[in-house]
Amino acid sequence: MHIAVSWDISAQNPRWNVINELMLEKIKPYSWFKPVNTFYVIKVFSPQQRAEIVNALTQLAQSVPEQVFFVVSPLVDGGRYDGYLPQKYWEQLNERTE
Repeated sequence: MHIAVSWDISAQNPRWNVINELMLEKIKPYSWFKPVNTFYVIKVFSPQQRAEIVNALTQLAQSVPEQVFFVVSPLVDGGRYDGYLPQKYWEQLNERTE
């Protein structure tokens, strides 16, 4: 199983890098791959892990004064992504989705 997560931190924000790193800290314990900017495919093994990620990101977004939005997909079992990426990216993406 896997989920897709994407976030948006206000672009003019001088703390963009700091907040982005804080967001990354919340998904570090999991196997993830970032095929494009702030879009992460994360391998999870249970609905509880998805809920943990959602809760951690929500708490962080609510704790900073800057505007931070994020979206988390439903759990996906299998599936296939399409797009235009280097071949090595597809290999890393497939490791998290198969």
